[in-house]
Amino acid sequence: TERFRNMVIGDTFMMGKAVSHDIEWQIIDKQENKMLAITKDIINTQNCYSFDSHKAINWEQNYINTWLNTEFYETLSNVQKSKILLSKVDNISNCYFFLLSLDELNKYFPDTSSRIVQFKDKDCEWWLRSSGSEDGCNMIVTENGLIDDRSYDWSDIGVRPAVWLSLDEQ
Repeated sequence: TERFRNMVIGDTFMMGKAVSHDIEWQIIDKQENKMLAITKDIINTQNCYSFDSHKAINWEQNYINTWLNTEFYETLSNVQKSKILLSKVDNISNCYFFLLSLDELNKYFPDTSSRIVQFKDKDCEWWLRSSGSEDGCNMIVTENGLIDDRSYDWSDIGVRPAVWLSLDEQ
């Protein structure tokens, strides 16, 4: 906790594992007793569809939400889990991990160059949790840092989770 309290926006820390590598997180917001962090790079690629994939889905129905808040969450140590805050996302669900919305992306990453991230040593598109312009689509950040949308069933789009962490003593 003391280590987190002394960090500032832009600082990074390690937490969790993805496949065979440690995950680096970057602080993008800090408030009195909590901070928001996002992975510096993509941790996995997957689709985000529900089983009825061609109708509009919200974050609660999104496959990535389920994966992040079950399988991915369970890879963390108990000490790491104890720092993670439940977040109300889109006034629908409480989650530990979530994808940024389009509004959050524009707030924390206002310029396109700050949105470019890597997966397996190459620039990669990554999912946002905001719905796309048509049913069956979600917003993404392109490999060039621009905003676009893709069909739910695209499986080679990156997952870049965000998480609120407590700065309070446990």
